[in-house]
Parts: sequence; C-alpha cells; structure tokens
Amino acid sequence: MHMQMLLPGFRCCPSNDRHRMAQKGVSILFENGAKKKSVDFGGLKTLNKHESDVDTIRTQITYVYRINSWAAHVGYVDLRPTVLPKVQKGHGVSAYIYSIISSTLEHQPFPLADTREISGMASFLWTLCLGFLFLASGTMSAAPRKPVDVPFGRNYVPTWAFDHINYLNGGTEIQLKLDKYTGTGFQSKGSYLFGHFSMNIKMVPGDSAGTVTAFYLSSQNSEHDEIDFEFLGNRTGQPYILQTNVYTGGKGDREQRIYLWFDPTKDYHTYSVLWNTFLIVYFVDDVPIRVFKNSKDLGVRYPFNQPMKIYSSLWNADDWATRGGLEKTDWSKAPFVASYKGFHIDGCEESVNARFCKTQGKRWWDQKEFQDLDAQQYDKLRWVRQKYTIYNYCTDRARFPTMAPECKRDQDI
Repeated sequence: MHMQMLLPGFRCCPSNDRHRMAQKGVSILFENGAKKKSVDFGGLKTLNKHESDVDTIRTQITYVYRINSWAAHVGYVDLRPTVLPKVQKGHGVSAYIYSIISSTLEHQPFPLADTREISGMASFLWTLCLGFLFLASGTMSAAPRKPVDVPFGRNYVPTWAFDHINYLNGGTEIQLKLDKYTGTGFQSKGSYLFGHFSMNIKMVPGDSAGTVTAFYLSSQNSEHDEIDFEFLGNRTGQPYILQTNVYTGGKGDREQRIYLWFDPTKDYHTYSVLWNTFLIVYFVDDVPIRVFKNSKDLGVRYPFNQPMKIYSSLWNADDWATRGGLEKTDWSKAPFVASYKGFHIDGCEESVNARFCKTQGKRWWDQKEFQDLDAQQYDKLRWVRQKYTIYNYCTDRARFPTMAPECKRDQDI
C-alpha cells in the first residue's frame, strides 16, 4: 500500500532516501496547504490550518520523539492546535500513521530539532521519516495508543450529586465520593460510534465492600448496547473483582469476573475499550483481558448502529456486589473515594454520519492491524484466563447448558 502524507512547509529527506522510502511503501511530503496560517517553525515559516483534523491528528509525536531521542537536538517547535498537518485524501493512508502527529498539540513545545541550521532540519525530517517507517510496519502487537491527558470539562459533565465530585489540579483529576446519602457519576458530552475509550482510575482504598465503581459505554433505548467495566469492592485485605459485560440489542448475561494482578487502590491504572466493526477488546493497562468479536454470521448481535455515551459512577450495591450481597457496606468508613484522570476521548462522534465511521477507515483504531489480537496478545489473554478468571459465562453450564456461539470464536474458553 502506498501512503502519502502531507505536512506543512517542507519536503522530507534527500531524494535518494525519499526514493528508498517510497519503495518501502511510505512517502512523506512536506507541502503548503490551501488554507494558510503562518507560524514560526524555528526560524522558518510553515503554512497550513486544518481545524477539521484536530480530533484525528492528536497523539504520537511524543511516541516518535521518545523512540528517536530528539532531545539531543537544540531548539523548539511550537505545535499549536491551529497549525496542523494534513493527510492528503484518497491515498489510502493508514489511520495509525495518520494519528502519529497527534495529541501532543495541546502541550508545551517539544525539543525536536535545531531548525536554525539546515543540517538540524534535515536531521529532524529524516528522524521523522524513520519514525513513520518504523510505525508503518507495526501490527496490533502495538497496544492502543496512549491517550493524552485533558481536563475533565473538555469531554465530560457531572450527571448527579454534583457536590460529591472534587476537582483537583485544574480539573485534570477528579474524585467521586460515596456516602450513606448518595453516590455520584458523570457522562461524556458526546455520543460515539466506535473508537478507543480509556480512563485512569484509582479505586476506593481500604474496606470498600458493597461499593461499585463503574466505567462503561451505553446507548439509550430499550434494545440498548453496553460495554461494561464494574469494579466490585471488598473487605480490607481481600482483592477487588473486575466484572465485565457486553449488551447487544438489550441482551446481556455475558458476565466475566477476574481478579487483578495488582492492587488497584495504590495507584492509577488504565482501563480501556477498543471498539470497531470487527471486535471489542477490554484492556487493563496494555493487557487484553477480554475480546468480543463480531459474530453476526453466527446470529449474535453486534453493536453497529447505536452511538454510545461514556459513563462512570460510584454507587452502593451491597445487595449483590460483594459475596452476592452477604457483605454489606460499612458506612462508618464513608466517604468512599475513587480517583480519576485521563479524560481524552478518541472516537467517532454521533454528529458524524455513522456510515463514515464504519467505512472510511481513517482512524487508527479502524485499521487492519486492529481487526484482531496478535499471538503475543492472545498469550496475555490466556494468561488472564488461566490465572485470574473466577467466573466466565462461557463455561457456566449450569446457567447456560448450551455454550453461547461467540465464546469459541472469542477464545474465551
């Protein structure tokens, strides 16, 4: 596949290197766009303004920066959201590569290259080319990209008990509080059809029996779709249980429960969902803990057409959450506090035509390399199954005498 990427202002690499890169399937052209805005690029001028690409071009300069040790160079490049690179349409550009110059645009300038000298710019451009080439060869062996930290108010709003949410560090962190009167929660401003949705959460410490910290996606109708993380509290010294579930067309009953291989109350960990037309993958940090594949051909409904909002809440469920309701919430330990950060959302919004989300393939999470796990990721999934799974609807013959058709395909047995 030949990929051509346009970046503002410059042509990448010596001609012989460009030719060699083109032979390998990647050519990167630095050209001026039709919409122009001038910004100082280390003493040179670049032109281009593509506001419509802000959400798509958001993360991975940081990644390329780190793997290529650009810190050795001097000088700064101001990468503000008003000056964005643009991928030329119609060239089959991999959305994974498309997103490489992404979400660091909201951060301080990065030390990239000494653009005050021609040799410095050549070094910067060549390193950038190498970064793209390196990433172009990747498969889903690369975990979902790291989200960018943005304030809570960028993408989310409280939904109930506003006074039970504390805002810290300018809104980049929040705390949800549960007491004997109420819990609290929040939801995304937008609804999304496919994407990568993550949250960094530090669970309620100490005696958390009866409490549930939930992070999930859900549509809003009688035949709703839903993708759940539910963290079930426990007595002091007993491990948290993570329950996941998938609802399609209003049908759930697909619970799986695992213990975690760390204490989720000690530090933040990332819990995320990758959802595209091929599969849904639940991740804990970079470890896939569950896969739900598109098994429409087996008669299993799949969430295709209903955009979902993202929700999180902290609430009391001591009628079922801990040991089936035998352990009740000890309100003398209240308030119970769960902490959150990492409020970036990388999804296709409802305001965009749904067919675009399903067919255009220009987002990194909708590429071929994210249509299935690779061998290493399946090894990790089996590791979770063998060492940490405590309940799996796929193996519960008392409850389901006939195994659900998706179970074998999802390698959940």
